Amino acid sequence: MKRTIVLFGVAFIAVIALAVSAYAVTTEEELEGLLGRIELLVATLNQQGYTIVHIEVDKLEKGQSYIASREFFTANDYVIAGIGGIGIGDLDVQLYDGKDNLIDEDNSDDNLPVVEVSPKFNGKYKVKVTPYSLEADADPEGEYFFCYIIGFKRSE
Repeated sequence: MKRTIVLFGVAFIAVIALAVSAYAVTTEEELEGLLGRIELLVATLNQQGYTIVHIEVDKLEKGQSYIASREFFTANDYVIAGIGGIGIGDLDVQLYDGKDNLIDEDNSDDNLPVVEVSPKFNGKYKVKVTPYSLEADADPEGEYFFCYIIGFKRSE
């Protein structure tokens, strides 16, 4: 049920994202659009009881990965949600434990990945974000904005 609600919120954001015309915008307009989508996703996650603990915005080329370490605790349920900016067709999120074992990953073929996890132990986890594929008319050598958000709520 939780995943369905999160996915519904992400799908709503995707519909709004379709209204943005790819590549006919400046970097400033692109960031404004991304920030608007972030605002909607944060509001959706807050409505579902998540407290946002991290928001990251950066740029990557196709195939590059962004890796960051975060402390996770067993008393919490976590959501890691991403937003691929203009040009990113499929943004992937993966979560690894401190021993580099894959814990969970997004398996959808879109630019709005969602991973939900209830850690089995306290400790450092690695969040890996990768633009797996680009939109058909995107420059294969270009850099594209993305965002990932981490939220938590107490386990039930």
